[in-house]
Order: sequence, then structure tokens, then C-alpha cells
Amino acid sequence: MPLTDIAVALQISLTYFTILYLTGLGGLFSERSGIVNIGLEGLMIIGTVSGAWGARYFTDTVGLGLPWGPIMGLLVGAFAGLLFASIHAAATITFKVDHIVSGVVINLVAIALWCLRGRFGLGHRSPFAPAVSDTPLGRSVPLAERATPLAIGRRALLFGLIAAGLGVADGQLSGIAAAFANDGLPAVASFDSHPSAGADWKVGDVRTITWAKTYFGSASSWRRFHLTPARPTSHPFTVWVDAIDTPDLAALAAHPVLRCYNFHGEDVLASTSVVLDHGVVGHDYVYRATSGGIWHALTWEWPVSSAAGHVSHERIVILASSDLTVPVGARSPQGDSLFADSILNLLGGTGSSNDPNPALTKSVVGAAESIIDARLKGAA
Repeated sequence: MPLTDIAVALQISLTYFTILYLTGLGGLFSERSGIVNIGLEGLMIIGTVSGAWGARYFTDTVGLGLPWGPIMGLLVGAFAGLLFASIHAAATITFKVDHIVSGVVINLVAIALWCLRGRFGLGHRSPFAPAVSDTPLGRSVPLAERATPLAIGRRALLFGLIAAGLGVADGQLSGIAAAFANDGLPAVASFDSHPSAGADWKVGDVRTITWAKTYFGSASSWRRFHLTPARPTSHPFTVWVDAIDTPDLAALAAHPVLRCYNFHGEDVLASTSVVLDHGVVGHDYVYRATSGGIWHALTWEWPVSSAAGHVSHERIVILASSDLTVPVGARSPQGDSLFADSILNLLGGTGSSNDPNPALTKSVVGAAESIIDARLKGAA
């Protein structure tokens, strides 16, 4: 078989493969978000019947002709699929219907819609019945329009890059999904309700900061803890952890950590984004306090479940003095992925980077990742 014929076969295969590829991609994102969707085939049928009816209606009845009639039909099919997918989402998330039952119902509705296609003016031809297809895919491709080996290579490279990007996104979603339950609500409890930082650290309660309600709302809380190594070391080391919990996300956004340092006249020496475990992105600051001491602060925000079972928002701030010795045996930062780390290293840095103690910064990042791991293990 000539190479040009293989190219035509590949073009046709990729055209029809796109339907299954996009459906499988939707199933992937659904599973990663904690929703089992076995109604994918039903959504395909619903989109097909609706799209065919839309194309016929807008092409012939409305009189849009080509190509706007089929384009409108494509939009109708997409909207129908979106509508039934939304019904599945509402049934499983809002009304707590079993995922399998909801998916089976969608498949049954799709089969019924296919059986009633005649009422929409649609016919069906058996795949074994001979017919002449007057479509671009059914006609021979002129020699001048056939794909060349260079064009095939470019398309293969493009599909490879897309597949690599989806693989990275899949890895990121798997980590992020660990922090959410099947109903889409946060599975992580707040740090002040379950203070734990893993086996490497001992957590002690210091005090409650009452004036937090002035800034973060009457339902907020601010507690301070201290972390010390669980195993004795020759160099004592303490990490301070502030846990701010509030149902008002806008309050956290209105009072960022950097604004607090600027308000108190403290000199920020370094400000960089840091990729932590499970898709959590934090921000690392090194600042000189008005008293002259240099402090490292690592902070991040994420949704948590309150004691009453409601969604709340938590800001964690980890503090360590740069005058302290780096702890012996402290966990080294792991990061989330080489790809994410590299992107944030290129785009995440802001301001100057005069870090006087990079080793301490790494240890603080390691402590943050221990807290995140402990929280997610508690959620599991």
C-alpha cells in the first residue's frame, strides 16, 4: 500500500477516533473528580440524535443551508450532551443518587431517544446495506491534496504533545482529587480541629488569637501552634504554625500575608511560589522584622470541612527564624511534579530573592508537606 493511502486511512481513522477520544477524556475527568459516569455511551447517543435533528432542522426547515445548518446541529448536539451530563451531576452530587443507577438511567433514556428517532424525521440505514456516500470521506482524494510524510509527522508530533499535556494534567488531578470527597466537598478537616503534622513532628497548642474576628469575620478562628521534631536532635528547632479558619473567602483575599508585612513596615527579602504535594501551591516569604530578626514564612490556602460539616477556608502560615539551625533529619521537600516545579520556577518568582538561609527554607517546605500529607491521610 502506498504511503499516501496510509495517510488517507490515518486521516479517516483520526476523524472517527475523535468521538471516542473526547468521550473517554470526559470520563477521565469525571473519575478524577470522584464521580463514576457509566452513562458515557448514552451521552454519545443523545448527542448524535440531537445533533442530527438539529442539522436537519436548521439546514432544511430554517433554510440556513451549508455550512451553517450542520454547525448549528453540532451546537444542538453539544447542548443536549451538556444538559444530560448536568442532570447526572445534579442527581449524584445534589441529591446523592447512586452513581451507577444515574448512569444506567441516562443510557436507558438514550436508547429510548434512539428508538423514537423517526418522530424527529430521522432515518437509519443498516451498515450492511450498499449505498453511495457523497461525502468528502467517501470520495477519492486528489493526488495534490494527499498528506505528505512531513504533514503526517507534524500531526503525530502535535498529538504527542497533546497526549503529554493530558498526562501531566491527569497526574495533577489525581493529587488534587485526594482532598475532596465523592460529593465534591472538602475531605480535609481544619488544622485547628485536628492538629497533626505526621510522625516527624510533635504539635503543641500555644494560644488563640482573638482579634482575628475583626479581620476575618465573627465565625473565624485563629490559633497558633508550635512544631518540634518528634525525635531528639542535637540542634533544637521549632516551627510556628498559624491556622486561620473562616467561611468568608473574600476576607482572606482582602487581607493577604504580604499586605500584613508591608503594613508593619517589614522588609520582604524574598517572595516566591512553591509547589507542594497534591497540587497545593504555596508562597514563601523571607522578611526582616522591625526588631531586626529575619523570618521565613510559608503560607497556602485551601478549602476544609468545618466541625459542623460546612465548607470553610483555611490559611496556614508556617514561621521559622533564620537564626535557628536547620533541623537534623527534617524531611526534604518533595514537590508535586518536575513539570509543575519547573513552570513555577519560571513564572512564580516575584520581587527580590535575597534568601539568607536556603537550607532553612527547604526545611520549612518539608514541614509544610508533612502537614499536607497528614491532613490528606486523615481525610482518607
